Amino acid sequence: MKAKNPFIRQQLIHIATEKFLENGYERTSMAQISATFGGSKTTLYTHFPKKEKIFLAVVEKLAREKVENAFSDLALEGMIRDALIGFGEKYLSVICSKEILSIFKMGIEERGRSQVGHLLYSFGPKICRKRISNFFNDKKNKGIIKECDTNVAAIHYIRLIESDITELFLLGIKGEPSEDEIKESVRLGVDVFLSAYLN
Repeated sequence: MKAKNPFIRQQLIHIATEKFLENGYERTSMAQISATFGGSKTTLYTHFPKKEKIFLAVVEKLAREKVENAFSDLALEGMIRDALIGFGEKYLSVICSKEILSIFKMGIEERGRSQVGHLLYSFGPKICRKRISNFFNDKKNKGIIKECDTNVAAIHYIRLIESDITELFLLGIKGEPSEDEIKESVRLGVDVFLSAYLN
């Protein structure tokens, strides 16, 4: 079997990212990715035996690049309000970006036809909520927030900071929210969340 090359893998992911964002999931084929790369189909299939595999790699790349920075705020010691606001502002700016919008549209378009929606959820919202839940679990153990189901608390927090910003953006009713709109939505959401959960 042909050995996998990390550099080639990154090139293929880069090309696939452009193709998926430009054409969507259904209209992007492995043949298109291979042709753009310029190598043999064997090279592509050695690294990614199925289209879902390379799509997953694209989602993971976008998530790591854009979301990981936000989680640094949850790792900082200090006031919980500051951490939740810092994370929330970065999180909303990612969720309300054109790239992430395109990725989520693919999940909706592929509903019932493939596993794209499941992949998006598992490597996006599910992981995100789990990490927020872990943050709340730490704060609960320290007596900072009330005894609660931290998975539910993570959902409440996300929904409160999003308000209607993400819904209006995803539906195309409004464009990307401004920095001030994001800050206001997060601030209001965090204040409501802490009024319910803070000890």
